[in-house]
Amino acid sequence: MKVQIKITDGTVIDPERNFCGPADVLLDGSKVAGMEENSSAEAEKIISAAGCLVLPGLIDFHAHLYDGGTENGVCADLACLPMGVTTAVDAGSCGADNFEGFMRAVVSSNRMRIFSLLNICPVGLATTRFHEELRLEYYDEKAMAELFGRYKNHLFGLKVRQSKDLAGNLGLSRFSAPYR
Repeated sequence: MKVQIKITDGTVIDPERNFCGPADVLLDGSKVAGMEENSSAEAEKIISAAGCLVLPGLIDFHAHLYDGGTENGVCADLACLPMGVTTAVDAGSCGADNFEGFMRAVVSSNRMRIFSLLNICPVGLATTRFHEELRLEYYDEKAMAELFGRYKNHLFGLKVRQSKDLAGNLGLSRFSAPYR
């Protein structure tokens, strides 16, 4: 067998196969072609992972990835990929008013997989200097529902901060029915 890349000498952790131990990982393009101890497969490139863990891409379920669109957003590929994170969920950086810009500027231009929570605040978490707008009259439920329909494979849910000091007595009842 000939493959493009063979990763050797590492400790492989494969939760799907319930495996943890020394093995070689064989790659063809972006696909795993095999995993075996002391593989005899030939490879165009051999990478030694001695002293390292070799594992599937990690998932960060709470990140803020709207780099340039929010004060606390980071560049997804630069912040996540070097740490082994290949999939992340943006935890409400955007609301209905700026979500399309996030999809164009961030999701379409990064290599990693990015999913999102839609913030109930129309502009999401634009700054850390003050909290999101919590007055219900500014929420556009129709626009939120349209985004959930358009991006049903991308949007996981709503970002609703419920701490008493931020939300007071607003509760979840107003936003629970259309998005479940």
